[in-house]
Amino acid sequence: MLAPLNLEDSSKYQRTTLIAARRGSGLPSGYGLRMVRLLGKGANNAVYLYRTKNDQLVVVRQPRRKSDTQRVGNATWEFRNTAIAAQLGVAPALFDAWYNRHATSDQRGGLHMISEYYPRDMHSLIMDTPHIIVKHQHTLREQVVH
Repeated sequence: MLAPLNLEDSSKYQRTTLIAARRGSGLPSGYGLRMVRLLGKGANNAVYLYRTKNDQLVVVRQPRRKSDTQRVGNATWEFRNTAIAAQLGVAPALFDAWYNRHATSDQRGGLHMISEYYPRDMHSLIMDTPHIIVKHQHTLREQVVH
């Protein structure tokens, strides 16, 4: 089972492990990661749902061609901010992250991350279960306003 990164010192991880070259696809071995499906694509990333051999669902984010994260400065900045959000509990847990300087036949250049899978986002929660939103509308409003 993939465990969250220890991000007590995310700057140390950023300076060492994040920029260490990885062979092949870069995905960690030993977890039996298998792609389930594409979740979506944006300007910089493609996001895939993967399943481990222990049936844990995780999200694998891979840079797209000409991603901003191909530059090491952008990649480290994005990693640092994602790590901070994960530490604060306002973003999915971060299981792994690495930067690939040059694209290979197996791996695109840029920032790659593996994180916790959230089966829904705020939009789908509102659209699929409006009764839950209505029930908690005052609390949600306070969280958004403050």
